Amino acid sequence: MPLLARYEHPEHRPEYSTLVVRGTPWTTDLPPELAHLDLDLLDEDAFAGWPQGDLGGAGNGWVLATTTNLNHVVLEAHDAAPPPSDERWGDVMESPLRSGGLGVNLTQVIESEPMRGVRLGPAGLYRVRMSRRRLDDRWHWLLQFWPAGGVLEPPRGLFREPRSAQDDDLESDLAMDLVAIALWSPGQASKADLAERLLVSTQAIDAALEYALRYDLLHVDDRAASTVSITPVDKRPPEERDPFAAARERRAALEAWAKANGKRINVRANPHPRSGNDSAAAISMTVPLPKTPRPERPGD
Repeated sequence: MPLLARYEHPEHRPEYSTLVVRGTPWTTDLPPELAHLDLDLLDEDAFAGWPQGDLGGAGNGWVLATTTNLNHVVLEAHDAAPPPSDERWGDVMESPLRSGGLGVNLTQVIESEPMRGVRLGPAGLYRVRMSRRRLDDRWHWLLQFWPAGGVLEPPRGLFREPRSAQDDDLESDLAMDLVAIALWSPGQASKADLAERLLVSTQAIDAALEYALRYDLLHVDDRAASTVSITPVDKRPPEERDPFAAARERRAALEAWAKANGKRINVRANPHPRSGNDSAAAISMTVPLPKTPRPERPGD
């Protein structure tokens, strides 16, 4: 398929061993076929609350991947799914990516000024293929992007380097791969399908599900059955999940104090949490003043 754009960085040194590619997040209403997605959980900040998996993941305007301190990175934009690469790669995985339009750029975790990248096109659902291998003193990455045509397929492994079942990181890596699947396709899935999708055994899926439950990464129903229901645990701080929660608690405390002390309070509407105003300032208290005798007027 035609290659539309290409960007190459032969000596990328990422922060925190994390390869970061950012674009424009999708902020408007989702089409009906994507209405089951939770865009809040697909935000980069929400995903960053989980430990990283073996290869990486993608969400609403971002791609994060586990890497090392020196990398050769190539980004490519295609008009359709490219054929498999002729080169040998150690690990290859595909994931959906939601884009608000424009392009994607190689950047850093904190020093977020973008380097350069490739233009994707209009807002919509895309797919990214992440290929990784170790050569000489660095890791080589090929990230290929193309429009998904409105078809949402959960993340899928295409090739995985053999790893020992005794690998201490295998369970945690697979658990995060399951989180990535649950973000894009929450609900029921057979263990056989999950194993085929991640190129591992059903026994490895069982171990990963147990790990995900132990470390509160996934809600898992019917874990012992051949078909399970998986949904991600919201790892964001409570104030980010519900920005008005703290204001409600403060208001309740103030109302309780006012009732206990015979005071009266006036409660105005809370400002938007991003308005820059403290929600506590939306609560004002009116203290009743003592009544003073009305002066007598002539003729009273």
